Amino acid sequence: MAKGLRSSVKKSQRSKLRNAVFAPTEAARTERLSKKLQELIAQEKPDMDVDTTKEIEQKPVDTQAEDMDVDEASNAKRPSTSSARKTGKVQKRRHRKACNNIAFPTPSKQRSNSKKSGKRT
Repeated sequence: MAKGLRSSVKKSQRSKLRNAVFAPTEAARTERLSKKLQELIAQEKPDMDVDTTKEIEQKPVDTQAEDMDVDEASNAKRPSTSSARKTGKVQKRRHRKACNNIAFPTPSKQRSNSKKSGKRT
């Protein structure tokens, strides 16, 4: 069934194409990528030294503000746990085909509704 793919003539043609056309382009691509990587390696890396003295200077904060934050946190309401219980059960959502919800009344129903007066019971 797939004798055309296995034929020796087609195999030899593919190997010639591979060697003549695709091999040089692949070699050029790998050469470009290696040059780019070598340039990245040769670049100086930015210094990532972190000054701990600056962090220490910024740490002291007004203690009254911290006290207020603590008070607000203690008075805050707790979130309900009912939603946490419901999330444990996973249900599959079924995809349904969209359908029209508009229903046009038939003429006979329109006449019967117009004769009735008052509320429906």
